[in-house]
Amino acid sequence: MRFDAVNSEVHSMDRQWVVNWFGGTPRLTLSSQYTKGQVRKSASRRWTIERKGKLGFKATETFRYSASDLKRPLQNAVLAHGWTWRGVPLKS
Repeated sequence: MRFDAVNSEVHSMDRQWVVNWFGGTPRLTLSSQYTKGQVRKSASRRWTIERKGKLGFKATETFRYSASDLKRPLQNAVLAHGWTWRGVPLKS
């Protein structure tokens, strides 16, 4: 984020990397999955599947992440103080 106090604006550019978990240890994978610009929707969930009785299964959500859960409170704070939030698109 960059603050422009003269114009009362906050300029935001999102960057996103993919992180995979192996055996309980975080490890950044070397891949081409990198995003820069405005990330519109980004969510990650992890489920645990376990047996329920002889024939059934039960899925329990064990992890949830959404980029908007982090971004939305920042946007609301900026707007509540009379500033403007500007998303910076990817420069070509």
